[in-house]
Amino acid sequence: MIMDSFSGHNTFKKEVSLTLGEYIPSRVPWSTEPSLKFMTEKVGIDFDDFIESLKDGKSDVEMAEDYNVTEKLIYHLRDHFMRYGLGHVMGQD
Repeated sequence: MIMDSFSGHNTFKKEVSLTLGEYIPSRVPWSTEPSLKFMTEKVGIDFDDFIESLKDGKSDVEMAEDYNVTEKLIYHLRDHFMRYGLGHVMGQD
């Protein structure tokens, strides 16, 4: 117990205990999905160029032509970016 030397009062804050129903288990703080960088590199697309194309507002058709891949591939990479961002990390402290 920590006592306030001036007033003699207990300054120790009580911890809030959670009931079993309120318990939130910790999760590991690493990715459950591959990063966008990994995915672009795996299919031979330069990651920085891909991000620039997104920033420039290029369509899936334009990007597919630029990178010599299918529109479907660009669609999935764009969708991954829109859902997860650059890297998808789960977990909590």
